[in-house]
Amino acid sequence: MQFLDFITSLAGEGETALIVKQKPNKNGEKHADGAVKCSWPAYLPSAWKPGHAWYGNTGAFVVSRFKDGKPSASAANADFVIVMVLDDVGTKSEVPPLEPTWKMETSPGNFQWGYVFSEQPTAGEFSAAIKAIADAGYTDKGAINPVRNFRLPGSINLKPGRDSFESKLVEFAPEREYTLEQICEALQVVPAEADTARVRRVALEDDGKDVVLAWVRAQGQLISERNPEGWSGVVCPNAAEHTDGNPEGRYHAVNRAYVCLHAHCCDWDSTRYLAWVAAEGGPTCAPGLREELLAQVMGDMRAKIAPTEAYPDAAAAVVAEVDRKELGRIDKAGWYDRFAYVMTEDAYFDLIERRVLTRRAFDALYRHVSCKSIHTGGKIEASGCYDQNRQAMGARVLDGLTYAAGESILVAREGRVYGNRWQDARPGTAVADVSPWLAHLHRMVPEDYEREHLLNVLAHKVQHANIKINHAVLFGGNPGSGKDTLFAPFFRAIGGSALHNCSLVRTEEIASQWGYALECEVMQISELRQAEAKDRRALENQLKPIIAAPPEYLTIQRKGLPPYDAVNRVFVVAFSNERAAITIPSDDRRWF
Repeated sequence: MQFLDFITSLAGEGETALIVKQKPNKNGEKHADGAVKCSWPAYLPSAWKPGHAWYGNTGAFVVSRFKDGKPSASAANADFVIVMVLDDVGTKSEVPPLEPTWKMETSPGNFQWGYVFSEQPTAGEFSAAIKAIADAGYTDKGAINPVRNFRLPGSINLKPGRDSFESKLVEFAPEREYTLEQICEALQVVPAEADTARVRRVALEDDGKDVVLAWVRAQGQLISERNPEGWSGVVCPNAAEHTDGNPEGRYHAVNRAYVCLHAHCCDWDSTRYLAWVAAEGGPTCAPGLREELLAQVMGDMRAKIAPTEAYPDAAAAVVAEVDRKELGRIDKAGWYDRFAYVMTEDAYFDLIERRVLTRRAFDALYRHVSCKSIHTGGKIEASGCYDQNRQAMGARVLDGLTYAAGESILVAREGRVYGNRWQDARPGTAVADVSPWLAHLHRMVPEDYEREHLLNVLAHKVQHANIKINHAVLFGGNPGSGKDTLFAPFFRAIGGSALHNCSLVRTEEIASQWGYALECEVMQISELRQAEAKDRRALENQLKPIIAAPPEYLTIQRKGLPPYDAVNRVFVVAFSNERAAITIPSDDRRWF
């Protein structure tokens, strides 16, 4: 299926597109409008088969986030959006003045228009834009999620009165692609500020004791029990306005959230729904995580690190270290010593942990701190308070970020000061018997001069993080011969048990446009190989600037963030089971 292959190709490395199948319930239950109740499982694109109600999805889903490897089209699994789809074009929605990448007829005379992004926006950026586009009348106001299903060619329309209409791809121009800014400009809409904050999820299980859901059940307004995502079907208070006859809204018992996807219910958020419950004689509750569930989880976590008779000091030390690193405990006066403002990022650099907090993250972290403007006396966010008082309190301003192994937390370069993301992770030394490892070294590297040079290189790198070793090491051998075992002590000597400052790279990832693998002291190429001679020569050229300096700096390209320059002190160690792993000239000096 050419169209689906095209959509699948839009997902980045480590991400995948997903398709969703509308599966009617086996018991034949129906909604009030006559539509069969359905489930919506997600699949990898390879699962597509003709003759069903298949949908694509707008999100780019991070594969590593799938629980037990099972695909899930959850918003929590997608940071970026690959396409924008406008619904009901020409019927309920205005016709946009910008030609799309494709037009899909979903029922007779009803169309979806799809736009492919040349630069994929974040979910927050997309959400802000699609809301503005919906407000301008170009799509259904209920179709504004960053992860949204859209029809695929041949998808069967199961809605009542659609006579099992099969979606038709009436126009497809894959060369048409746009940035989010170009689409907004063409549609003459101005999005609100994007929400770029990121929240780490805490897994909370419903204990079945939510008083709101108990009241809903007692009133006979529970339509369906909770699904695997935790949502229960409930009667929407605004069901009389639903044009399709389906009265269902959704309620989540864990965080007391409510949502209704019908266009007339955009104003029915969690706060309004819970206020309606209270007005109807139900319990009075506020939206948000239920305190009793959160207290139980946090209590369990605290019990796991509480001091014990066997390890009293170690457990207490863990608690103390967590308290020290918990940024939210820092009072306002401590901000100006702890953080520096980074101009290129419009963010704040932690001068202890060497991590970056976005403006929104800073505001969220210190929302509990009362902040007032020095100009108006009115209430302002924490980041604004920091900015207004930064100069008076002597806080630092940095020109940007860098990664400079072996350097201090602040790095000066041509009169500018940068925050150094590198942090030494070398563990303490210990006295031990290394004779088994030395015996293994003699077996793997029998030549004396080769063994001596290898030991000198590894020892020098461990002792001098700030000096570039201007050649790489290529270690070949049969599978299972012990290559990894030989180098394991070296990698741990650089990065400790977590292998900080060590990046593990596959051959195919070397040409990636993203530079995260270059944020390291040691780059380990796990299996250096290319089948074709021309590919081996291309691989050699790609590795040249990494292996040896100049260039003095390597550009770190980051998805959705501005790039920055890292000092080129990367030491490359490559392993291969191949006799011809890479093609290099006979006089090459970059490889040992």
